[in-house]
Amino acid sequence: MAGFCLARSGEGGDCDGAGDCDGQLYCRQYSLDGEALAVGVCSARTALGEACHRRNFGCEFGLICLDDVCQARSAEGGPCLTTGDCDAMTWCDLAEGDRGTCQPFIPEAAPCEPRNSGCTPGLVCLDATCQMRQPMGEGCQSAADCLPDQYCDRRDDDGNPRIAGVCMGRSLLGQPCDARESSVCRQSRCLGGVCAADQPAGGVCESAFDCADGLWCPQP
Repeated sequence: MAGFCLARSGEGGDCDGAGDCDGQLYCRQYSLDGEALAVGVCSARTALGEACHRRNFGCEFGLICLDDVCQARSAEGGPCLTTGDCDAMTWCDLAEGDRGTCQPFIPEAAPCEPRNSGCTPGLVCLDATCQMRQPMGEGCQSAADCLPDQYCDRRDDDGNPRIAGVCMGRSLLGQPCDARESSVCRQSRCLGGVCAADQPAGGVCESAFDCADGLWCPQP
């Protein structure tokens, strides 16, 4: 359902997601007890050592919410729930369940698991091996598997899902696109079946990604 691009909310204002708030604010959508709020509230970020709820993503930049406290990212051997909980040199190995440990990245040609690859940044896990990103026309599962300025086309000419995608060049401004495909447009958004420029204040939008910087897209 379409909405209209509006100026971002200040502290205490309503929001639907992180991109709806002004400046360094975040959209608080859960209480510390984990209960969903009826309407999100733009709030100041939480400092090191203070209480947080993981689903709010509300810690100060560079910190993570782990065990209900804002803390620094984990180093090698430290606890994690996702790779985002680890420092820049490690990834989150969840081999033993939902809670893992930060481990060194996996090098090229070494084995990996697509679900939680751990490949060195710049590599992707394809055919259970860490490899360079795929060139145009090669197989993919997501846009992350393809070279920059390409997307992973996961639909055939009739619009039906493929079992495996194909790396394709991204569409330019004004060219047709399929909004169901991630990253299909280059430096523009897929809106109404066409790659369109970011919408100004008052412009039609389906999400905040359709709006120009500084605007958000409240849903009716």
